[in-house]
Amino acid sequence: MKNKLGYKTAWFILLFIALTVFAVIAISVWLIQPFAPQTEKGVQISYLLKSWSPLLTICAALAVKQLKKIPILKDFWFDWKIYHPETQIYALGAR
Repeated sequence: MKNKLGYKTAWFILLFIALTVFAVIAISVWLIQPFAPQTEKGVQISYLLKSWSPLLTICAALAVKQLKKIPILKDFWFDWKIYHPETQIYALGAR
């Protein structure tokens, strides 16, 4: 079964999720600064983001879990040569 998402798309989604979660945290921290005067609107926004934070964290974790792992084939040269006999060795030349 072929993965419908390309690797670039999957990395873009992962980056978008990470930046969104970071933005929610950063905005809350920026608005509620200790020892600084706070506005009522800033406190309301910060608490709104704080109340949505657990839901966003769960959604982000589920979205990241849906991304497929990239399969890796760990082979030695002799294994590769058996399955791909047409492969040629590249010579660097004189050193």
